[in-house]
Amino acid sequence: MNLKQPVRVRITFQKRGSLRFLGHIDLQTLFERALRRSALPLRYSQGFRPKARLNLASALPLGFEGRAEVLDIWLNEPLDPDMIMQKLSQALPQELPLTEVKIVDNALPSLQASLKSAVYTVTLPEIICKDSRAAIDSALRQDSIVVERREKQIDMHPLIEEFEWLNACCFRLRLRSVPQETGRPDELLYYCGIDPAQTAIVREELIFQEE
Repeated sequence: MNLKQPVRVRITFQKRGSLRFLGHIDLQTLFERALRRSALPLRYSQGFRPKARLNLASALPLGFEGRAEVLDIWLNEPLDPDMIMQKLSQALPQELPLTEVKIVDNALPSLQASLKSAVYTVTLPEIICKDSRAAIDSALRQDSIVVERREKQIDMHPLIEEFEWLNACCFRLRLRSVPQETGRPDELLYYCGIDPAQTAIVREELIFQEE
């Protein structure tokens, strides 16, 4: 049994390029393997098959890029954040660059428990910009935007906290992201008759309660 006080490390990273098609479970496995290769003094779970302790903030849907994804790991001893970044970066693919590493208080709630909302940008193909913009603006003027998720109907209108057009073909929206009330930009697109596979969706920011 490890009696040392664990050191909680918060890592911000990007998920880019072809790795946008890597699923959440596979991403977690990738990080577990990279952490083992990094030779960092990892904190492991108890039990018959111990694993490195890590906690991803929120699953990023397939096909989305992420500019500010967040991961917590735990170490058995304190290290300089720059050293942690260097060691882990060397073990990760180039399409998963680290942008920040910091030590945080163990008393903080889990990432999932403290997540409030997420900010996305969606870029539409130029050929469908005009019609798509009209469909989206029409949907936002309605009192409800009812979508189907796992055989249930959900009104995502109240989940849209902010919306703005950045240019003729690109918009930014902030969606609520708490348990049982998580908005997804691809569902808005489907509702408006737009194929999300034809667009570029990027999660730009995760917003937490302590922020």
